[in-house]
Amino acid sequence: MLNSEKVRSKEFAWEEVNRRFHLHNGNKLCLSFISRLSRCNPAPSMSHRKFSRKTGPRRALLRNLVTSLFIAEQIETTEAKAKEVNRIADRMVSLAKQGDLHARRQALAYMLDENAVTKLFEKIGPRYEDRSGGFTRIIKKGPRRGDSAPMVFLELV
Repeated sequence: MLNSEKVRSKEFAWEEVNRRFHLHNGNKLCLSFISRLSRCNPAPSMSHRKFSRKTGPRRALLRNLVTSLFIAEQIETTEAKAKEVNRIADRMVSLAKQGDLHARRQALAYMLDENAVTKLFEKIGPRYEDRSGGFTRIIKKGPRRGDSAPMVFLELV
């Protein structure tokens, strides 16, 4: 492709972009914006929080919180941790609603205490048999005294 053809194709691309973004009054988009549009995904695929921890300690923290939630049925934690535990706890209750051996083994593979799994499958699972989701509730408590982190109560509904 010759340089003049490249220039014409870029001009055509600019016209197309300006038409697509309705920039009629002389405003133009920069070329770096166009190249970023073509290369980047529209949204990052981050679907979990990291809590400034590596994978192993983060996973252990969440497993401990989920196990404590099913033993005590209410825990006090930060808002970000509660939102992550909320997702996992809903999955565990869904496993308990299935009630078969495979679901019990999946819950045992995640939770740390066998008594918590027994309570989950014998008491908590049948309690939510008619409910399709939303098994936990987050109640805001206020800021923590030391670092002003937002604290919440996470409880089973």
